[in-house]
Amino acid sequence: MFKMAIVSVAAAVVGIHSAGFFVGSKEKESFISRVTLEEHCDLEASAFAVENLTNGEIRPFRYGEAFIRAKESDWLKVVLNKDFSAVYFDGEKIRAGKQVKVVQNCSSETTLDNIFDTLRPVLVDLRSRVLDRPPAPEITGYFPIDKQRDLCNEVAETFGYDFSRGRIDTAVHPFCSGTGNDVRITTRFDENDPLGSIYSTIHEVGHALYEQNIDQIYSFSNIGRGVSMGVHESQSRILENQLGRSESLADWLFKKFFDYFGDIGCKDSTSFYKSINSVKNGFIRTESDELQYNLHVLLRYRLEKWLFDGDLNANDLEYVWNEEFEKDFGLAIEKPSDGILQDVHWSEGLFGYFPTYSLGNVYAGCLFEAMQIQIPALNENLNSGDLTEAIAWLANSVQKHGSLYSPVDLIQNACGFDITAEPLISYIEKKFSSTYNLN
Repeated sequence: MFKMAIVSVAAAVVGIHSAGFFVGSKEKESFISRVTLEEHCDLEASAFAVENLTNGEIRPFRYGEAFIRAKESDWLKVVLNKDFSAVYFDGEKIRAGKQVKVVQNCSSETTLDNIFDTLRPVLVDLRSRVLDRPPAPEITGYFPIDKQRDLCNEVAETFGYDFSRGRIDTAVHPFCSGTGNDVRITTRFDENDPLGSIYSTIHEVGHALYEQNIDQIYSFSNIGRGVSMGVHESQSRILENQLGRSESLADWLFKKFFDYFGDIGCKDSTSFYKSINSVKNGFIRTESDELQYNLHVLLRYRLEKWLFDGDLNANDLEYVWNEEFEKDFGLAIEKPSDGILQDVHWSEGLFGYFPTYSLGNVYAGCLFEAMQIQIPALNENLNSGDLTEAIAWLANSVQKHGSLYSPVDLIQNACGFDITAEPLISYIEKKFSSTYNLN
């Protein structure tokens, strides 16, 4: 989790409320912040300017105004505060008035609904087939926390984390905070489960690298930070999963585990690779494996949409959660802490946050496909624990730009192709079909 992302969402919400905006439930519309909007379609807030009709002042569009997406069409409304009542779109004055209707043809390939609708049935089917197979081997043993901490530090440095501009501490829920020359991360330890600390560290290093690698010329400006939560999550996910849980890196990481802990219950790097990619049924999103994680997120996304569309009453949310969860996971929820109360997001008002997790995975899938094409020696490098080229590619293709480009433009420029769920689907199907001998 990147802490600054939460602050950005909160700022957007506060900006909307403080300006006195309200959308009645009968209208069945919902506020969408600039960050989320840019990930729904190619429309950029920078394309808008607003004019104060009293003094003629024209300035860029900002958080104080709110984008609203209508349920039944692709058009967007821009709600302005009382001081600014004219809108310009790409230099053209549209209409005076507090509400302006703007027609925008969003690319179907970049809308969340189309991406997620493509992803979900594949994951449900693959999950069912994997869970019918014999379970993967498990890491066993005693793993002293001091040795885990030392291994986490070495792994973080291997993945490119600059300790001269940050540090690693311990927290109940791992997170990354800061930017530029002070980017700190946390992890957590369990003496019986070293994978939790290692992969939490790698995940947070991904967030940290994004902030550490932004070009210094953008420091202390609005450009000098990650452009969106979705892109931020892509940087942590590609390190944690596509690189950190890859078969190529497994040999190096297995040797490191043996050096630090001795016998871990895996006879070789092949069984170790299967262990770090084990699929187990469970209730908790943050403890889920790579295959099932997106299903947890897509469940929350569906419920959020139903709530804001007026199709689901808040009083029925727990019942519908339990019902939908059993459809996807085949498990009956017996207590709220295993269901609706396991996350803090909704209680903090962070609606619209969950889909950025899966959007980050989709971005990561696209980036990894491009990385493999552009770095021919990637697998050979990973076999020896050398992530230099991979980290440099991410830094140059994505991270150094900060918020200079919109999320869609940034990812598509890095990849050289449109954003779809297909690269992620192909990667997951290939990986877990091979790991669990499905073919």
